[in-house]
Amino acid sequence: MLTGPDGGDGHPTPTAGSCARNDASWPEQSLRPVGCGSSEAQYRVVDPTDGPCASRDYIAYPEYSDDGVTSLCLHPLKR
Repeated sequence: MLTGPDGGDGHPTPTAGSCARNDASWPEQSLRPVGCGSSEAQYRVVDPTDGPCASRDYIAYPEYSDDGVTSLCLHPLKR
């Protein structure tokens, strides 16, 4: 599954195992799901319940998670 429920802005939210890109400049976040094979993919979305975020991961705002409370890990993809 590439996307989760609507994040409240009419756009689907990234889900664990999918890939995403940030259309804003950090630390601002405007995340959107993209295919992991896409040249637009910047991050692999990781659920922190699978283990702690890696030291170089970014942390997504909680509103990007399915439950609106959990902060997902964003693992940078090498391109």
